Amino acid sequence: MSTPPHASTHTEQRPTQSGALDRTRHTPRWPAWSAPVAWLAGLLAAGILSAIVIPVAGGSLTSGGGVVGSTVIQNVALLGAAVGFAWMTARPWPQDFGLRTTRLWPAVGWAAASVVGFLVVTLLLSLALGVEESPTGQMLDDLGVGGGAVAFVAVALLICVVAPVFEELFYRGFFFTALRSSMNVWWAAILGGLAFGSLHVLNFLAGTPIEAAIASVVSLAVFGFLLCVVYWRTGSLYPCIAAHAVNNTIAFAVGAELAVLEGIAVAAGTAVVLTAVLLALRPLGRRRSAPTTASAA
Repeated sequence: MSTPPHASTHTEQRPTQSGALDRTRHTPRWPAWSAPVAWLAGLLAAGILSAIVIPVAGGSLTSGGGVVGSTVIQNVALLGAAVGFAWMTARPWPQDFGLRTTRLWPAVGWAAASVVGFLVVTLLLSLALGVEESPTGQMLDDLGVGGGAVAFVAVALLICVVAPVFEELFYRGFFFTALRSSMNVWWAAILGGLAFGSLHVLNFLAGTPIEAAIASVVSLAVFGFLLCVVYWRTGSLYPCIAAHAVNNTIAFAVGAELAVLEGIAVAAGTAVVLTAVLLALRPLGRRRSAPTTASAA
């Protein structure tokens, strides 16, 4: 079967649920330049839309609600840019962004390893730079987490569910995948991690000691790198989303200074909502069956 015009793909070996390597699965061959261009375009669009939409809605860009709104707009704009640039090559499908199943226990192992690796790196950097307090608390205050029950739930959903899903779809599902079309996995993972870490620079600028900001951004870049490796090894975005959500839930509970039972309640709520989201996304990865023949790019 011939490949339609502009539907350039390359064959990649990925583990299937049975443990065998499926040589017929294709990953999109989006041009590498589309990764940084889509990133910049998404951020630019997010800035413009935030400056227009939030004041029109009666909010302020510096208020908790405004920061939450601009963060949501940023996530949507980045994913929209990814889909738009992907469409320039061929019609993108959900499975092209990593929404495909994989073996459970290897996925759990890789996801757990990425979270543990991130926590270890964060601890070592904090000790090396003399960081005594996590800057996450200040970031949560900026988001308005203390503005009542509704604000608390909204920020928790944003941090623990929305951000993991949207950021993984963009950074691992699109950015990392596009870079891999012209470079090896390690360089693509390094650049993907750097882009992911740099996105969070603004989160730690206001009222954050420089040492704490450096430790946070560098450790997040390492986390982004590790999540790229998880995606590469499992062939699925689901373990990346899960690892991201677990990490963000821990950071939220610590930054908000929740009691043990409160932290458990947030973790349970996150697990329920995220499971519902992932179950809703799972069928999307099955709508296009894998081709029976492979066409090399």
